[in-house]
Amino acid sequence: MNSVTPTQSNEFSVSYDLTTEILTAVVIVGILVLTAVVHIIFVGVLMILIPILGFAYSPRRYVISGRDLIVKRLIGNADVPLESVREARRITKDDMRGAIRLFGSGGFFGYTLYSPDDVDGFLEAVRSYMS
Repeated sequence: MNSVTPTQSNEFSVSYDLTTEILTAVVIVGILVLTAVVHIIFVGVLMILIPILGFAYSPRRYVISGRDLIVKRLIGNADVPLESVREARRITKDDMRGAIRLFGSGGFFGYTLYSPDDVDGFLEAVRSYMS
């Protein structure tokens, strides 16, 4: 593992897995077919905006810079001050036991959590910034 110092900038990419890509493609094709069948273009345009906005707001990259974790997205970045992070670790099945998904996507453009491609490197970088 590489040692990470708090003065350097670290970037971590985020990729969709095959299940996410297939599910998203099926939903988009379903919307287009439904629009063609009911012949209501306005509703189809509104429905197609949902996956477009979902894609635009999904994380594309995580950047740890200075004292912030920056979630890079196509539409607006989200900044998280690293001093507000209490813990950085992988979640386990026990962590999710008894959890109820209220507004999770269930696979549409990713899952409830967006994990960087290099999870261990990301966690090491976040931990190095935590006081």
